[in-house]
Amino acid sequence: MQSKKNRYMTGDRIQGEFDSFIKKSIYIIARDVIRDYMRAKNRLYEVRLQEDEYVSAPEYVSESEKIPVHIGNTVVMFCDEKKAEGFNLLKRRHREIIEKAFIFDMPTAAIAELMDLEEKSVKNYLSEAKGILKKYM
Repeated sequence: MQSKKNRYMTGDRIQGEFDSFIKKSIYIIARDVIRDYMRAKNRLYEVRLQEDEYVSAPEYVSESEKIPVHIGNTVVMFCDEKKAEGFNLLKRRHREIIEKAFIFDMPTAAIAELMDLEEKSVKNYLSEAKGILKKYM
């Protein structure tokens, strides 16, 4: 037979259970927010709102409908076939330089040193690639 004392929770035990529940809830919410933020950073676009600017939310395209394009060693998923086609027309060297400049956010001097090129050559490759891509954007 259970004693009456064990059937009911005391004020301290209730407070402890409540604190534990709140800590777990905050942990789960924070984890989900951070996970969503990190997923959003890996997207191809980023929407920045200014005070006086209203931007509609981008349309969601499922992963199965996106087109994979290899840019250097990185695979980028495109929603638009025309844009994917434009990147597929680039030469290997153009893709590698675009990957380093825009995906890895490397400065031109670092790219030139890494790829054993002149800095002016890197700028020329970037300019040529942008010219080709303008037709498809």
